[in-house]
Amino acid sequence: MPAQDYITEIPYISGYYSDLTPARMSFIAAVNNFRPPDIFQSFSYCELGCGCGKTTNIVAASYPQSDCVGIDVNKEHIRIARNESAGLSNIKFFDMSFSEASRQNFKKFDFITMHGVWSWVGDSVRADILRFVKKFLKTGGLFCVSYNAMPGWTQLTPFHKIISTYIKGKTCSTTEKATSAMAYLQFLNENKSPYFERNPDAKVFLQTLEQSDMRYVIHELFNQNLRPEYFCDVAADMKKAGLTFVGNSEHIQNYQMTLSEPFKKLLNSAGDRIASETHKSVIQNDRFRKDVYIKRGSTKERKNAASI
Repeated sequence: MPAQDYITEIPYISGYYSDLTPARMSFIAAVNNFRPPDIFQSFSYCELGCGCGKTTNIVAASYPQSDCVGIDVNKEHIRIARNESAGLSNIKFFDMSFSEASRQNFKKFDFITMHGVWSWVGDSVRADILRFVKKFLKTGGLFCVSYNAMPGWTQLTPFHKIISTYIKGKTCSTTEKATSAMAYLQFLNENKSPYFERNPDAKVFLQTLEQSDMRYVIHELFNQNLRPEYFCDVAADMKKAGLTFVGNSEHIQNYQMTLSEPFKKLLNSAGDRIASETHKSVIQNDRFRKDVYIKRGSTKERKNAASI
C-alpha cells in the first residue's frame, strides 16, 4: 500500500471487533443456509489491516487449535500486536502492504477478515485485496468486510472534501492539521453554515467527531481516499474474487421482521438476492455495513454447501 494512500505515521485506536470472529461469521453463514468451516477442528484465520492486533490476538487465544495471521502496513501497529501476542504460539504478524502479502506463500485460510479498510483505499489497493482473497481463501471459506455505506453517507461525504481543501498547503503535523480542521468545522456549524443547518445528519456526525479520539478522526477523514459505496457495488467487486454474499454480520439484519409490509413485498419481488439486499440497504439508509461472503467451488461443492 503506497504510503501516500493511507496515513501510517499515526497508529489507529486499538479495538476488538466481534463481527470478525470465526464464531460470528460461522453463525451468520449457518442462519443463511451456508455450511461454515468447522471451528471445533483446526482452522486458519487471517486479518487484513489488523491494526494493533487485538481482534486477531483474541481469536488466537480463544482457539488454540487455530493458526492466525495478522497483516498491516503500519509498522507501529505490528510492533504493538506482536508485543500483545506474547505467550501465543499460534499467531504471526507481518508488516507489509496487501500487494506484498498477495505475493507471499501463505497456506490458504478458512477465514479472512477486514475491518475499516475498504472505504479508505484506492482502486489499486482494492485490487490487491481481491487478489489476496482470491488466492488465499479456501473453497468454502468465509470473508468478512466492513465499509462506509450509501445512501447513509450521502450527507456526510462533503466532510472529506471540506477538510482536504482546508488543510491543503499546511505544513504542520497531521495531528495539528486535524485539530485545526475540527475547529474549522465547528466554526461553520456555530455560524450556521447552510451545509450544517440543512443537514441534520452532518450536525450529529460533527458531534460524534467532537467526542471521538483524534486518531479516529484522522483515520476516518484524513486519508487520501474516502469512498462510501452501495451494497450492490461492493458485491460486484467481491464477485471478482469468486465470492458469494452470505449475509449481514449484524444478526437481526438477516431478517425482514423490522420492515413494514410494503417494504417486505418489495424485497420479495426483487429478482435476486443482491437486488433484494440493495433495496433493503437503501430502505434502511445504511451508513456502515459488515458483510460476510463465501468462496464457492464447483457445482457439486455449491450443492453440498447450500444445506447444513
